[in-house]
Amino acid sequence: MAFSKGIGTYEQRVMSNGVHTLDYNHYAAANRAIVWGDATRGSATLSGSSIGMSVNHVVYGHIPALQNVYLSSYSDTIIIVLNF
Repeated sequence: MAFSKGIGTYEQRVMSNGVHTLDYNHYAAANRAIVWGDATRGSATLSGSSIGMSVNHVVYGHIPALQNVYLSSYSDTIIIVLNF
């Protein structure tokens, strides 16, 4: 399972509201050691296998502190790729 980078990069994804932006990222572990991406440029993919059963993966999000945030709604589009 891989995630696209959206507006930003795998190292630092970006949500936007017009010209206003907010840095964030997705991680595969609570300690933020593994960026969830496509296995390039410091990011990783996750895999699992199951026959006839569901497999759950937790996504951890993080928004770094001390950003100059414009009060509004921010968005980004991430594509999740499943290979089977």
